[in-house]
Amino acid sequence: MIALNMTAAELRTLRKFAHLFGSRRTNAQKRADVKRLLMAHPDWSSYRIAAACQVSDVLVGKLRRQSGATRTREYINRYGQLAVMQIYRIGKPKQIKGAMKRHVSH
Repeated sequence: MIALNMTAAELRTLRKFAHLFGSRRTNAQKRADVKRLLMAHPDWSSYRIAAACQVSDVLVGKLRRQSGATRTREYINRYGQLAVMQIYRIGKPKQIKGAMKRHVSH
């Protein structure tokens, strides 16, 4: 089991939405659980939500993108200042401006 350092209220939310006990969940139930936690805790990482809902972080990332959730994250930088990170391009290939694709003819 993964330790998540949650408050009592967060743990109650988790128990309410995660269906940790009982029969197996359908894919629709898993998606609904993830969406509820995304709405309740948009600041949580995809990994943390995935661990809480017992699904993959890939599913959480996909649902986060589909929901149009925040495209930025606030964090404290190394100088102790509040900064904003653009996260909508994470995991996507870098686009080079003015680059042309080469066509190889045989």
